[in-house]
Amino acid sequence: MSQPLEQHGGVAEAFRSRGFRGFFFLWLSEFLSSFASEITRFAYGVLIWKQTGSVTSFALAILLSALPPLVFGPLIAPLIDRNSKRLALLVGFAGLFAATGVLIAFNHFGEVTTPHLYVYVIVSSLLLEIVVPALLVSMRFLVAPRHLSVATGMTQSGMAVSKIAAPLAGAALLTFCDFGTILIMDLVTFAIPIIYVIFAPIDWQVMTPETGGGVPLRGHSSVFASAFASIKEGYTWIKNDHACTTLTALLFINNVFSGAFVAVFTPFLLTVGSLEILSKTNALAGVGALIGSVIVTIWGGRRRESSLVLIAVGLTGLAGCAIGILKAYVFPLMLFATLRAVLAPVINSSSHVFWMKRTPIHMQSRIWAARRMIVWGAFPIAQSVVGPLTERGFAPFFDPIFGVGGGLAVVIFCSGLLQILGTLALGDRLKKAL
Repeated sequence: MSQPLEQHGGVAEAFRSRGFRGFFFLWLSEFLSSFASEITRFAYGVLIWKQTGSVTSFALAILLSALPPLVFGPLIAPLIDRNSKRLALLVGFAGLFAATGVLIAFNHFGEVTTPHLYVYVIVSSLLLEIVVPALLVSMRFLVAPRHLSVATGMTQSGMAVSKIAAPLAGAALLTFCDFGTILIMDLVTFAIPIIYVIFAPIDWQVMTPETGGGVPLRGHSSVFASAFASIKEGYTWIKNDHACTTLTALLFINNVFSGAFVAVFTPFLLTVGSLEILSKTNALAGVGALIGSVIVTIWGGRRRESSLVLIAVGLTGLAGCAIGILKAYVFPLMLFATLRAVLAPVINSSSHVFWMKRTPIHMQSRIWAARRMIVWGAFPIAQSVVGPLTERGFAPFFDPIFGVGGGLAVVIFCSGLLQILGTLALGDRLKKAL
């Protein structure tokens, strides 16, 4: 099966479309809340590290955020496929509002501990598993196919802006206010998408079963039966498409070793540097992500998104190797971290467009859930192994050789090297399948 070849529209042309404008303001309201949530994530990451000083405890928070999509994604996907996308967005954002309010109450009447933060991570990740697929499926209905690269680039730009400003804002806020104040800011911004979804001038009826926006799984009366049918249908579709199977394997490999990188990078910077270096590096990485996102948005992508994914994953691994080697040199380390961030939106946007074009529109949530179970399954594997492996293996062996942080640096180097090898192993296979 060959990948469809379509002409890509530019930004100006996209904004002339009413559907695109509706999605833009929906995305903008979500961006404002996600920006505040990014500050919260930075703050609770630093808080967990200060409370425990353990790579395993820090990695566990990341692991817990990855588990809900794997466990509950297949249950949620058929419900999103056959029900109102508006209702899904309202449930997700209202739940995030309530979860943050509960954490504020814990902080006000006592002390927020690491276990409290773990529970919050699980709940917020579960609710985001409702919001994100509903937002992406809404994009597919509101945005014309030729404008999908612009829309996905725009969403990646929003994530990049958050990553630029949130670490700096989080580091600044932590110097003169407490964690509770940051949570209150997060709570207020969750009200913005709730209000917009309620009053948005969007034709939500375009996403109904009659128009392909919600196709029931016939013959399955329960949610669990629908979930198992959803998994089966999604996996079957992916398995029968050799290009999708190979790309899924590549993204799995990328996420295993990117997950290992993410789990150790913050402890690595706090070990060899300081909170200031961490916030500056994260901000520079956000600049890189913004550059990559803007390039994708303006450029509009290529006809062969799969080739971009291959190149970007390989270069990401190369940058990881460089970071592991250059642990004693802060400025080059920052530059290579920025390069990884430039490549991340290229991987994400290109793979999203690839899947949106290639998969049947009425099955996209189900295929999304099946793909997420495979691709996101990489993160628990990496994050459940990398903490104990670093603390009990790499750090005791390599720290005496390379100095403080030497074990973390070797983990980062090996992760990058294995990303490169995975890209080389699957590159030819993916090209032959297209």
